Amino acid sequence: MEEFYRAVAGEAWVDRGYVPEDAHRMLQEEASVRAASLDQIRSMLTFCLRGERFSDGHWAEMIEEGHIRRLLERLAELRAGGAAGTTGPGR
Repeated sequence: MEEFYRAVAGEAWVDRGYVPEDAHRMLQEEASVRAASLDQIRSMLTFCLRGERFSDGHWAEMIEEGHIRRLLERLAELRAGGAAGTTGPGR
């Protein structure tokens, strides 16, 4: 788990301008995750990463509730589909 979050903390994945409330709302709506752009995924991953600062156990909760899995599945879809017009890790 720590290795995953260290990778997410890398410059390519962190959204420095994310709005926590917006990222949390998107994360809670499965349809939003299924349609998320790469930039939106970055925002949601940033929320998942930074939440541990304010709430012990946040990282585990994000995994246990399936949020990380859904984000990774969406990333796989974007990659498989070519994700036209996106930039970032693996692109």
